[in-house]
Amino acid sequence: MNQEDKSANLKIVSVNMLLLLVSTCLTNLSKDGPIYDMMIIGFHVVLCIMLAIVNKSWTWFLSGLMVIIIGFSTCVMGANVHI
Repeated sequence: MNQEDKSANLKIVSVNMLLLLVSTCLTNLSKDGPIYDMMIIGFHVVLCIMLAIVNKSWTWFLSGLMVIIIGFSTCVMGANVHI
């Protein structure tokens, strides 16, 4: 794997994690945040899997897997925390 591939893979993962962070922060502003967050994360994961198939890239699939694992844990944590 050359340096350009590593840089492209890092960009894919970074953008997906940034989108997850922004969507989680924005949806937690309302009382129904975890429900909206779950829907956005579901759409995000489906989009990552579709891009993995189209681009034939494991990076998109693994990035989608990270989004669903991290996103699910934040949904569960957000639903259980009452401020």
